Amino acid sequence: MITADNSMVLRRWRGLALELIYASFRNRGPAIDHVMLSGMMQRLGQNICVNDVIFVLRWLKDCHYVEYIETKNRYTNEVSIAQLKITRSGCDVAEGIAEDPAILIL
Repeated sequence: MITADNSMVLRRWRGLALELIYASFRNRGPAIDHVMLSGMMQRLGQNICVNDVIFVLRWLKDCHYVEYIETKNRYTNEVSIAQLKITRSGCDVAEGIAEDPAILIL
C-alpha cells in the first residue's frame, strides 16, 4: 500500500534521478548506468536499492524524460540499464521550465 510518505519518497527519487542524469549531461560527463546512479543517490542520503532505481528509471522512461539501453541476462534474470540520457522533456522538468506533480525537484 502506498502511503503519503511513500508517495513523497517516490516523487523525490524521481526528481533526484532526473537531476543527477541532467547534471551528468550538463557537465558532459560519461554516460552513467543504474548502478552508478544508485551509488550517487545513496551517497546523497537516500535509502534506495538498485531495484528501486530500476523502477524509477522505467517510470521516467515511460514519461519520456530519459532514454537508456536495458538488457536482461536470460540465465540470471539480472537487469542492466546503461547509457542513461536525458530527453528534452526531462531537461525542461529538471530546469523548472515544465512541471510534473509526480516529480519533486529541490
